[in-house]
Amino acid sequence: MVRKKENAMERPQLSAPEGDILREALGKLGWRQQMTKVAEELGELQVAILRYLGGEAGVRPELLGELREELADVLIMTEQLGNILSWRHVDVYMRAKIARLGERLKTGHYAHEASDPLGPVMSAAWLEEEKEIEDAGT
Repeated sequence: MVRKKENAMERPQLSAPEGDILREALGKLGWRQQMTKVAEELGELQVAILRYLGGEAGVRPELLGELREELADVLIMTEQLGNILSWRHVDVYMRAKIARLGERLKTGHYAHEASDPLGPVMSAAWLEEEKEIEDAGT
């Protein structure tokens, strides 16, 4: 499947056939099983994040692929969860929380700033992977 060229910081949208697959899975597997799977995938992402951060040893960039894979699993399952809970209702909460974050940023609620907000994510290896993805799409 060919997708339009996207900014690396923007989340790609699902295609109509991909959305159909997720709705079919929900219909066949049921809401309870899918909610349980969401919880499982969230736990796996939590472990991947902690492994990536590496504790005292520092960030382990070699685990970036694992981290991305677990995030993909979580995003797929949160799409399912949104379908179960109604995206229209979830959107109301999401927009309110983003607005609150914006207000907190404006009012200095977060007094400190990260010295490197994107950290090792924007490493040379990361940028090289982005170029490979871009080249593969053209």
